[in-house]
Amino acid sequence: MDDTKKSFPPFHHWKVRLYVGILMLILSFLGLIVTELKQDGAWYYWRCLCVVFAILSIGLHWYLRKTEQVSFLGTIWHEIFHWLGLFLAVIIISIMVEVGMIGRFLSSISVLMLLALTTYLAGIYMEITLVFVGLLLGILALGLSVVSAYLYPIVIPVTALLGLSLWIYLKRKHLHHKENL
Repeated sequence: MDDTKKSFPPFHHWKVRLYVGILMLILSFLGLIVTELKQDGAWYYWRCLCVVFAILSIGLHWYLRKTEQVSFLGTIWHEIFHWLGLFLAVIIISIMVEVGMIGRFLSSISVLMLLALTTYLAGIYMEITLVFVGLLLGILALGLSVVSAYLYPIVIPVTALLGLSLWIYLKRKHLHHKENL
């Protein structure tokens, strides 16, 4: 074990934590873009992202345990069952979508919230870096909900006002140009 610890540069474990956290956030931001552009595609994206997050989380914690940078009283099975809980909840939501109880957009946001909670709890019990990722995922879910609920009622009138203002400005500029000739 001493050779393993010596072969890594100082603070290497923090870089790994940072890279995994940034990767999770980048994938989450991509999910927001997918959700806004193609809501049906988002449903599949968030379900797949649950598996990716589980692999990244378990892999990060396994690496940190291997390099003795973290101590956790549980076993790898604790982590696996932690993420299995998320998978079971997503399966239940999938069944609700299939029978028509809820739509794909609402289920996407639900899976995002479950992913945020599961990641947050993984951060509390296994790796503190994931607390921040989970909190940011929750904020993203809230933001996505608010934007989708209020985007069109706000954007359409604002766009109409900007268009009208531009038309008036151009009309006045044209009239002013004619007067100067």
